[in-house]
Amino acid sequence: MAAFTLTAKDFFIDHGAVAKAVGVANFKALRSAGALGRTHARRQIKFTKNRGKTSQPGKPPRAHRRGKGIKTILYGYHRPSESMLIGYAKLGGVAGRDVPSTLEYGGTAKIRVRQVRKDRNRRSKRSGTLSDSQRRKIKRYYSRYQSDVSVSTMTVRVRKRPNMGPMLDAIQPKLPELWRDQVKG
Repeated sequence: MAAFTLTAKDFFIDHGAVAKAVGVANFKALRSAGALGRTHARRQIKFTKNRGKTSQPGKPPRAHRRGKGIKTILYGYHRPSESMLIGYAKLGGVAGRDVPSTLEYGGTAKIRVRQVRKDRNRRSKRSGTLSDSQRRKIKRYYSRYQSDVSVSTMTVRVRKRPNMGPMLDAIQPKLPELWRDQVKG
């Protein structure tokens, strides 16, 4: 005859196993939410070949080169708060200049303006055009001394062109579906 014993402990839930399963499911759902948000934010940025053409205020910013700005939209899991962070990676640049924040919320930014002197390619008196050797000499001279370019800074007002806020509004209805049926018993 087989012995069969039960203790009161067998009727309770193993809290450690449940907490671990919920943590793993939460991580998977947050990872999916981060990927969804990053994809949506990247797709909102439109490309233009014309460098002078900017987006309308209130619309997502435009990019002039494929991959440069879009590749900096990343997502990452923050373990202490068990949350997902989606946004632009902070890149090295000019101190005190936060381009993604300025684009998202608006504000002021200092920009560098380069002006090229008009008389750089002055014409030769003899032929009316520059010869190749003259062109090379001028190019070598100006590249050495940089006297043909003057750089100044000016402060410009940037109206907001949000990208992350509308992204969150767009994916928020889809988020509960990511957690549905994640923990199975």
